[in-house]
Amino acid sequence: EAMHFLQLLASEEAGLEELQRHRCEVEVLDAVRRHPHSDEIHLDGCIIINAVMLNSDEARDELIRRGGVEEIVSTLKEYTRSEQTTDRAFWALQQMTLAAEGRERLARSVDVVVESMRQHAASAVVQEAGCGVLLNLAFEPEGAWSVASSGGIDVILMAMERHEANRDVQDTAVPALTNIGCYPELQDGIVSGGGYARLRKLTEAHRDLAEDEHVQAMLQALEARHEGGAPGPTVPTVGH
Repeated sequence: EAMHFLQLLASEEAGLEELQRHRCEVEVLDAVRRHPHSDEIHLDGCIIINAVMLNSDEARDELIRRGGVEEIVSTLKEYTRSEQTTDRAFWALQQMTLAAEGRERLARSVDVVVESMRQHAASAVVQEAGCGVLLNLAFEPEGAWSVASSGGIDVILMAMERHEANRDVQDTAVPALTNIGCYPELQDGIVSGGGYARLRKLTEAHRDLAEDEHVQAMLQALEARHEGGAPGPTVPTVGH
C-alpha cells in the first residue's frame, strides 16, 4: 500500500517534487529488491523510478550505481508475461540507458529485452518502449553489436511490420534500426531481414520520414548492400 501511495504521489507535479526532494529513489529500489515476487510492487516501483529520473540526472546516476539496471532486468525476467510491468520496466530502462554506464550495464542483458519484446509482440506500447531501449543501447558500436547479436534487428523489424500504422512505434523503431545500420558490418542483417523494403515503404507513406536526413542516409546505405553487396556509407547515430 505504501508503494502504491508513492506511485500516486509521483503522478502529481507537487508530489513528484516532494519525492525528489527526499531522494526516495534508493528506498524504492530497495523495496523492489526485497519483494522479488510481488508484481504490484515491481510495477509501482518502475513507475516511481521512471518518474523520479525524468528530471534528475543525479537520481538516474545514483540508481544505476546501486544496481538499478540489473534490478529492472530481474523484473523483466520475473514478470515476462505482464504487459504492463514490461512496459513500465522498459521506460525505466530507457531513462537509465541515456547514461553511458547504464548502456554498458544493460549491454550484458540485451537478450532479456529482446525476449520480452517477443513475448509481447502484439502490444504496441511494449514495442514502442522496447525499441526505445534498443535505440539507446545502439548509440555506441559495442551496444549496436550487442543488440544485433542478440536478435535485436529481428524484433525491431517485427515491431515495424506488426504495428505499421502506429506512428509511436515507428518513431522509436526507425531510429533504433538506423543506429544499428550505421555500421556497415551490420547492414546485411537488416537487408536480409527485409529492413530495406520496410524502411522504403515507410518513407513512401510518411513524407517527414522521407525528408529525414538520417533515414535517407540509411536507405542509401541499405540500397547499396541490397543491390550489390558493397559496403554502404557511414550513417550517423541518433539519440533518443
